[in-house]
Amino acid sequence: MIGMKLFRSKGSNPSLHNRGRFLICFALALSSGFTTLSTSALAEGKPFSGGVRGGAIAVGPDRNLDLFMDALNRAQDRIWINIYQIDQEPVIRLLERKLQSNLEVKILLETEPCCTANLANAGFRAALRLSQALQRSRNPRSRIFFMRNLNKESPILPKPANTRRYPFNHAKYALIDTQTVWMASENLTTSGHAIPGQTGNRGWDVVLDDPNLSRQLGSVFIGDSNTRQDIITMGPSDPIPAFIVNARPGREEDEEQVTSRGGLRSFPIISVNITDAELIAAPNAVDPVVNWMRRSSRTLDLQFMSLPTKWTAPDKTPILSRMVATLLERAAAGTRIRVLLNDDRVWDSNTNLLVAKKNELTVAYLNRQAACRRLNLEARVIDAQSTGITYIHNKGMIGDNARVLVSSINGTQNSIEANRETALALDTREGAALLSDVFNWDWSRSPAAERDIRTQAARDANQNCEAVRTPFAWAVDAGPQLFLQ
Repeated sequence: MIGMKLFRSKGSNPSLHNRGRFLICFALALSSGFTTLSTSALAEGKPFSGGVRGGAIAVGPDRNLDLFMDALNRAQDRIWINIYQIDQEPVIRLLERKLQSNLEVKILLETEPCCTANLANAGFRAALRLSQALQRSRNPRSRIFFMRNLNKESPILPKPANTRRYPFNHAKYALIDTQTVWMASENLTTSGHAIPGQTGNRGWDVVLDDPNLSRQLGSVFIGDSNTRQDIITMGPSDPIPAFIVNARPGREEDEEQVTSRGGLRSFPIISVNITDAELIAAPNAVDPVVNWMRRSSRTLDLQFMSLPTKWTAPDKTPILSRMVATLLERAAAGTRIRVLLNDDRVWDSNTNLLVAKKNELTVAYLNRQAACRRLNLEARVIDAQSTGITYIHNKGMIGDNARVLVSSINGTQNSIEANRETALALDTREGAALLSDVFNWDWSRSPAAERDIRTQAARDANQNCEAVRTPFAWAVDAGPQLFLQ
């Protein structure tokens, strides 16, 4: 497993950074010579004009597909992408064209995503099409890297062993030429980067220009792709890997169909000024994420796909999640906390309200802590139908209306401690304003009256405040909260 080192851009202020953190940092200097995104060009579907020194932010399912497509269309020399899942048709077509151009295109794909033994149907078709495009290109600069447990491919290696460095390569980022970075909470799927006007996930994307950040993240990409331990490398003259050739994906018409969002509110792409930024990379990202949360003295808003209360200590005993513990710590110090979590029932046909779901248990725990300890903290479960999204796939935070975390890191122990994940911590008032606007919209349409402690199991576990005296006791006793990804 690759250990992360501390990187600083030339001219960064060491006082902004804590020693010993596993993160990559850079100081993004702004000057009048830097230009910002042309949002009119984005609206017209044209490539960016000028630089992106100030950056741009978009949210899904509204305009994040446009932001990603236009970022790639700016490429003059190379495109490197690390992506967990891909099946969005416009993205596949764009990458096919880029693979057959003179650009250097390198794609790192996770091929064993949760929670299946292999790619989903659409993922297989995407991997096959991209592999075929690479073969047609005959471009010696381009490669596709497939991350997987190579014991599935080898008759020699012992089957019980797992060659993988990470449980999942769950990152979502791209490097365009030598300066532009795209990072997101969302996969390049039909729901993660929906066609504008169609239903999709709630998530956040950012694009910015900085050669230092691009170089530092590029070293992560090279380290993850340049190994025989858990990578199958395909060049233009290589055969397509057997696990793709031998796949038998189902019919496209059998897969989930997208629908229109109707007249619900849509949020635009905006240009933003960024006064400081940090790249946080998991595994071993607990300390930098928690330290980022602790910087919030006035307000802290979290929107997460998954945030279980229970983690596991090295001796296998249950402990309170470090992230949840930090929320309680900040609330006790006077920070106003709001937590908006995904509705796990969007994936489950079992609508029995007597069976509490993972995020419902976390919401119930946080709200009981707030009531018993008189904390300025509230948690809710999203009303996906009212907000017009499929579900929350986001893993984002907003601090003090001035800082944002755009991230692939779920609130699970596996994600923050073991997966390959990436996040950008940005100081940007304009970005925080947009994402706060989106958060407030989602929050206001997810009323606490029905979503606070809505299951009988959760209510029974919260009848009194006795358990709250030991903050982790109820969280541990509330039932299983396992979510591997």
